Amino acid sequence: MHVLRSTAGSSADGVVERDFTVDGIPAVLRSPASGADGAPLVLSGHGGGTHKKHPAMAGRARLLVAGGGFHVACVDAPATGDRPRTPHDEREIAELYRARAAGEPEGPVVVRYNAHAAGHRRCPSGGPSWTPSSGCRRSAPTGRSAGSA
Repeated sequence: MHVLRSTAGSSADGVVERDFTVDGIPAVLRSPASGADGAPLVLSGHGGGTHKKHPAMAGRARLLVAGGGFHVACVDAPATGDRPRTPHDEREIAELYRARAAGEPEGPVVVRYNAHAAGHRRCPSGGPSWTPSSGCRRSAPTGRSAGSA
């Protein structure tokens, strides 16, 4: 059984923001302050060492909530935001920042890091990795991304 815990909440400009965790994974849900019954949910993820409340994530969510009436859940990806980092995560993130500062391509670092993470992270049900469509999957990553909202 998965455990959902609401940890905090606030409201501003017609958007209600609620922090929550699912099986210890931190997330934030942004919803219309009124008229949200039956509204669709957009699941928003991020990486790059940012946080679920990063201004870019919050801005996209507010556009979807205020402009479209959606609920938007943003989850901290492994090793980002409030999620713990392993020594491997720290090394790869340092390499990413080094490449960025040197003006070198970041893509090779990101691809290597994501491939490693996909093979070593576990979803809450115990499977090797998680995808929105299948819950947990057992195949190797494809290297493609659905992009962001």
